[in-house]
Amino acid sequence: MTYQFLIVDDEYFVRQRIRLCIPWKEYGFECAGEAANVDQALRFLEATPVDLVILDISMPGANGLELLRMMKEQNSQIKFIILSGFATFEYARQAIACNVTNYLLKPIDTDELIRSITEIRETLDKNNHLKQERLAWQEARLIAEHAEKSTFFQNIFSGHTSVSESAQLREFGVLQDVPCTVIVSDGRPKVIHSLSCQERAAFQTALGNLSGCLLSGKSGCIQVTDAYSHQVLILPQAQLPAGPDHFLERLSSAARENFSRDIVCGYGYGNDGLAPSIHSAYQTALQFFTFRTVYESDGGSFHTRLPEKQALEQLNTAIRGISCGLLKKDHEFIVSSLRSAFQIIGQEQFSLPALESALSALLSAAIEYAVHNEIGLFQEDCGSAYTAAGIIYHGCSLGEIEEKFTNLFLSLPGSQELDDIPMIQRIVVQAAELIEREYSNADMGLQYIASALLISPAYLSRNFKRIRKYSVMQYITKCRMEHAWDLLAGGRLSIAAVAEKTGYQDAFYFSKCFKRYFGISPSQADR
Repeated sequence: MTYQFLIVDDEYFVRQRIRLCIPWKEYGFECAGEAANVDQALRFLEATPVDLVILDISMPGANGLELLRMMKEQNSQIKFIILSGFATFEYARQAIACNVTNYLLKPIDTDELIRSITEIRETLDKNNHLKQERLAWQEARLIAEHAEKSTFFQNIFSGHTSVSESAQLREFGVLQDVPCTVIVSDGRPKVIHSLSCQERAAFQTALGNLSGCLLSGKSGCIQVTDAYSHQVLILPQAQLPAGPDHFLERLSSAARENFSRDIVCGYGYGNDGLAPSIHSAYQTALQFFTFRTVYESDGGSFHTRLPEKQALEQLNTAIRGISCGLLKKDHEFIVSSLRSAFQIIGQEQFSLPALESALSALLSAAIEYAVHNEIGLFQEDCGSAYTAAGIIYHGCSLGEIEEKFTNLFLSLPGSQELDDIPMIQRIVVQAAELIEREYSNADMGLQYIASALLISPAYLSRNFKRIRKYSVMQYITKCRMEHAWDLLAGGRLSIAAVAEKTGYQDAFYFSKCFKRYFGISPSQADR
C-alpha cells in the first residue's frame, strides 16, 4: 500500500529537496502536495487526506507547533516528522507533547529520514492491518446477524415455523398485535440480470438503505432478504397512512434519482404481526411483485382469474405447432409457434397459476421429445430452474422467459445444420456473459449455466467449446483467476477473502488452482 504525505515548509528549495532526496515510492510513500505555511496546510488537509506531514517548526505567521496542536485537538491520526534548524530542547519538548516521535534537524540527513519513514511505514501498516481486521470482523458480524434474521423470516415466508417464533419475532422488533404490511422490492429484470454478484449485493444494500431512510423514525419496521434475494419490508399498516402505493412511488422515484435504477414492488396485508399473517402477506406480496416483474407492469393489481377458453385453445394450438416443428426439425416453425404462444400469454396477462400451467405444458413438450429421442436434457440435480414455478419466480420478464424457451427448443433437434445458426452464437455469448457476471458464485458450473439459460448441458458444453475454444469450466477458471490476480495486486485483501470473492469456498484449494494457473502462489502475487 502507498501512503500519502504533505510537505509544509516556507522555503521552496527545502520542499524540493525533500521531494527529491530519496526515492519515496520505494519506501511506500507518495507526495500528495506542498504548503508554504500553516494556513495553506490546513486548507489542503481539509480537502485531501494524508498519512504523513513533514513539517517545518519555524515559519512566518503561525508556526508548525500550532498546526500540531490543532491536529491533536481534532484527534487526527496523521503522523508527523518535524524539521527544525534549531536544536533546542524546548522545541523538542513541545513536539513530544503533541505525540511527535520523529524530530529531524536541518539540513536533512537522508539516512535519518529513511529510518524515520521506515518506522512510520511499519506503524501505518500495523494500524492499517488492525483497522482492516476490525472492519472485517464488524462486517462479518453484521452479515451473520442479517443472515440469521433473513433465514428466520425465510422460514416464516415459506410456512416453516417453530414453537419459538413468537419470542423471536418480538426480539426482532415485530409488533405482533397490530396489522402488518409486507412489501417485496427489487430491480427490474433488465437491471438485475446486468449486474455482477458484487454489484447485485451493493444494489440490494443501497435499496435497503434507501427504504430505511424513507422509514426513518417509524417503529416496528423490519428489513430482510428472501430466498430470491429480494428486499422484504415488514411494517405495521399504520406506518403507511397514505397506503403502500404512495410509499412505493416515493421509493421508486428515490431509486431512479439516487442510483438510476428502476425497481419493481409488490405488497400484501396481514391481520396481525404473527407468523401465519406474515406468511400470508408475503405470499400475496411475492405474487404481486412477480406479476409486475413478468409483465413489466406498474398496475395497482394483478390478475387472479383464469384466461378465456379461446385463449387456452389458441395456446394449445401453438404448443402442438412446437411439437410438430420439433419432429420436422424446422427451427423457423418452432420459433414462430413459440412467439404465438407467448403473444397469447402476454395479451391475456395470464394469472400466475395459469402462466405456470402454460409453461409446464411447454416443458412437457420438450421433455417428451427429449425422452423419445434419447436426448440428455435435464439431470436430477437441476434444481428449481427447470420447473415452471422456478422459471417464473427466478425474476424474469415474459420476454426473457420466451428467450429461455427459444434456447431450450432450438437445442433439442440436435441436427448439424442448426449448430451454425446465429441463435447458437447468441446462446454462447449469454453463457459467457453469465460467467463474467457471476464468477464469484460458488455454484457456477455447466449445470448452473444450463439451468439459468434453460438449455441442455451437453448442447451448451459442445457449442461453447466449439465457439469459444475453452470448455465451460476452463472459461470459469479463467474469469476467476484474472479477477483474483487483480484483487491480490491491490494488497488490501487476504488470500481467504480473495478466494471467497472469486467463488472458492476453500482458500487452500484456491491457492492450488492459482498456482496451477499462474505458476506462482497467491502470496507471491500480493507483492
